[in-house]
Amino acid sequence: GWKASYLSKSARELRENSAFRRIVYGDQSSVPLGDRGIPPEYRKAVWMKLSAADRLSEVYGPSYASSMLHPPGGEEEDPLLVKAEMDIDKDIARTFTDKMMEGFAGGDSRPERFQERLKMVLLAYARHNRRLGYCQSMNNLAGLLLLAVGDEEEVFWL
Repeated sequence: GWKASYLSKSARELRENSAFRRIVYGDQSSVPLGDRGIPPEYRKAVWMKLSAADRLSEVYGPSYASSMLHPPGGEEEDPLLVKAEMDIDKDIARTFTDKMMEGFAGGDSRPERFQERLKMVLLAYARHNRRLGYCQSMNNLAGLLLLAVGDEEEVFWL
């Protein structure tokens, strides 16, 4: 079906991308892989491509993630989102605390700001996928992605 053709097209595009070939197939003269894997400056692009997040963002449109991250309001009444927010708040308090944040997030020593951004991403996903909502430990995965990628909208798609 559509998934197979989509994924194969995505893989074909990756194989044809010279930067990706240098990263994956190890052309050491242009992209040093070393023992650290994909260089940080390429990670976002590779993850977006391999996870098909780039395609999803195209399918849903450029303003979809933003509308999930910054909804117009009126959802206070939705019991699923109220529960999701309560669960997120419990987990966020234990996610990337002061000690854990030392040396991360561009040297920003304000874990509370990072936690606010992370909460936005988690609530946005709960809005997007109401059937699943929020599950414990999504905070850890989304938090790592947010540290690595830095952009809430891109983390939403990943």
